[in-house]
Amino acid sequence: VIIDHTTGGRHGAPWLDALVDRSVSRSSAAAFRSYLDSWSGTDFHERVRDNPTPVLLVVGAHDPALGAEAMESTWLRWYPNARLEVLADAGHYPPEETPKDLARAIEAFLAA
Repeated sequence: VIIDHTTGGRHGAPWLDALVDRSVSRSSAAAFRSYLDSWSGTDFHERVRDNPTPVLLVVGAHDPALGAEAMESTWLRWYPNARLEVLADAGHYPPEETPKDLARAIEAFLAA
């Protein structure tokens, strides 16, 4: 249900099942729990505010959780040299949904 929601409800059951199966087979409950605790409980924005490091933020247009709006209210405020790339045909999983578009965005950023 979570993966379906964060990809905009655009993928069929076989695609969703494959992503869930791959995720479950490549992670452990302990690792997932630690990641969740770190992601949801750690506030680092004051330590990175005004960091001049160039940053590429790649989000999917169909990601309701961590899409362009979330990046505009967080990362783009903290990193003055950040660039936002919104992939029109992706949700939360651009490597799985639009790998060629993701690769193009990364290559363009690195070439700039």
